[in-house]
Amino acid sequence: MGFSDGGIIGLLLAALYPQRVKALAVMGAQPTVNAPNAAAIRHWLLEEPLPEDWQAQLAELHGEPYWRKLPTMYVEGQEALVAAGGVIITGEELASIRCPALIMHGKRDRVVPSITRA
Repeated sequence: MGFSDGGIIGLLLAALYPQRVKALAVMGAQPTVNAPNAAAIRHWLLEEPLPEDWQAQLAELHGEPYWRKLPTMYVEGQEALVAAGGVIITGEELASIRCPALIMHGKRDRVVPSITRA
């Protein structure tokens, strides 16, 4: 079971190490990232203030002041991925998944608009 980046990791594990994954459920995972996706991530993480409860949770998990660098690092990573072609998991890798898989995507996804979902 995985959400967002955790879902991407689950998909990759199922594709690359099928003997390790018996079944899979993912939500909000995408196989590619494009410029509009990266712009949405930038807006969501850097241009809008993070909710206070998220800030507290990030501080608890990663410590002060390190957690404050993480949103910028994540956005830069996404933008670098776009510059490198944006492929996170190929269509061939997705097609190779043989275990039962439930793939979900929410209507209010902040990164991938519903119009681009298959």
